Formats: sequence, C-alpha cells, structure tokens
Amino acid sequence: MPLSTYEGGLNTLSTDKDLVIVRRKPSHVFNESKDGILYEFRILGVDIDCVEFFSFEQQATYTETLERELSHLENFNFQDIILATDEHLVRKWINGIRLDEALSQAYDVPLELYLCSIFEAHKKGLFYGDGWPPNVIVSDDCKRLTRYDIDFIVKDKEFEFAQAFYHILWFARDITPVIEELSLFLKSECLFHVYSSDSFKSYLKKHISRFRDILYDRLPFNDTIPRNKSEHYQLMYDAFRTSSLIHLLGGDDD
Repeated sequence: MPLSTYEGGLNTLSTDKDLVIVRRKPSHVFNESKDGILYEFRILGVDIDCVEFFSFEQQATYTETLERELSHLENFNFQDIILATDEHLVRKWINGIRLDEALSQAYDVPLELYLCSIFEAHKKGLFYGDGWPPNVIVSDDCKRLTRYDIDFIVKDKEFEFAQAFYHILWFARDITPVIEELSLFLKSECLFHVYSSDSFKSYLKKHISRFRDILYDRLPFNDTIPRNKSEHYQLMYDAFRTSSLIHLLGGDDD
C-alpha cells in the first residue's frame, strides 16, 4: 500500500482515498504547538496541571479505550490506527469532510451526535481530548462521525464540553440556527447530572468574552488568531448575546 507522508506539523494531508496517512511530528513542532495550546488554556482559566499531552503510542492506547467505551453510539467511530511509534502515526484513510469545513459550508451535520459522544465519554469518567471540529470527519452522507488525532486531554470535563460548544459557534457559517440547536441540547436534564452547571457556564462565557476582547483590542492577537476573522467574532458575539443560549446560561455579563 502506498504511503502519503506530510513532514510538516500537526495536521495530516492526503488526497487519495487509497492511501494510508503517515503522520510525522518533529519535536520542535510539537513543542511550539504545546506552548500555543497552553497559552490559550491559561487565558481561559484552565488549571494547566489538568492538561496531559500524549505521545503517538499513548494516543493509540487512549483511542482504543475511547473506542471501546463509546462503541454503543451509532454512526460514531474512531479512525483506525495501524501503527504508532515514537516518531510516526500510521492511520487508515477516511472518506469525508472535516467537521469544521462542513460547519463553515452550512452542511446539515449531526451536531447532536458530536456533543453526545463528548457527553458519553464524560459520563463514563473519561476525557474526550483534543476534540475540536478539525479532528472529526463527517461522512459523505453527513450521517456518520469519525474521531482522530487525540494529541492531549484536559482533565476538566466542563471545560471540554464548553469548548466544544464554542468551537461549533466559531466554525459555523450560519450562527443563529446553530445556537438554537445548541440551546435545545442544553435543555436535557441529564446533562447537569454529569456537569457542574456553574463551571460549564463560566468556561463558555470566558471563551466568548476572550474573542470579544480580542475584537475590541483588549487582548493582543497571536499567530493562532487570524485578524481577518474580526467580522466573524462580532457576528458570533452578537448572535450569542441575543440568543436563547445566553438566557440558559444566566444572562449576559456586560
């Protein structure tokens, strides 16, 4: 079987469905990425001691655990890892589109399934890990989701859950209907048997406020935050403030 190798950083590239993906992560790239992640998490109030980064071997082991514990979820699975070594991760190719791309193109994606997969992991005492939309593949028929690339976990389930909500808002092209869908999901009574409502609300508001402050130049931009997104920040914040979601979270803090 031919191999596709991307020598750059944390993302994988391939255009041929018959290829497996060989992911190589040089140590300097990993350290730069790690520093950027920790920088963002500190600003959002995360206890950095709760962040655990994985080697490729650890990623493979943790993926197996999540796959086993979430096997009851229909239309949800994990990308097959063929080989994990100290320097390389070899995975089976998946057809589909990344969740962030699907959201940005307003595809009818199964957001409830995405959020349920995170909730089910937390309910079982596990952490979802690095589960933002670029690390989720949506099948061609938009019914199935596949997780991959669990580079780290944050041992704070409220933060992981709130971050998923924020990332959905960030990538969605049509923000208002997505907020309404998220609001419906939050009305499930079982959620806050697992999560601390106050902690979840606090983290989600911190995410929204952080990018509002960037928009208003209260905080500096860094390399991970493109300036050409400023209009989207404003739209997202305005939609958030006027939606039912903010009322479920207890009102605005302005």
